[in-house]
Amino acid sequence: MKTTFKSITGPGSLRWRIVVTLLTVSILPLIVAGLGGWVVFGELFEQKALDRMRILVNGHAKAIEKFPDRYEKLKSTMLKVFDDPDYKVAIEKTGRPWEFVSYADEAECMEYANNMIDLTNRYIKLLTAKGKSKKKKK
Repeated sequence: MKTTFKSITGPGSLRWRIVVTLLTVSILPLIVAGLGGWVVFGELFEQKALDRMRILVNGHAKAIEKFPDRYEKLKSTMLKVFDDPDYKVAIEKTGRPWEFVSYADEAECMEYANNMIDLTNRYIKLLTAKGKSKKKKK
């Protein structure tokens, strides 16, 4: 049998099978380490995101308590923005449909936020790294 370059380097050759085997064996520990890191860090990132959200909410609540006059001005200014035709033009320039933009007062925003929390609790198994439900204790 005559040995050619194609027979040495082709997909069916022994050399090709050895190279593929070595690459597979080399990549396997990286895959295992990557999956282990995802499990560990996925939960860590999830917890950090929740901590950050709590900090932001607490910070906003403290700012409202500390500066009620500024908060009232912010609310009244937001309401005025929706009457400004330039605002609609600016939103449409971003590519966001105007139908998705609307004014909501505190009660509507709280209702929306509570609905998002309820949905999160309902589908927590799909949203968490471990897939375990983390329901609030009453």
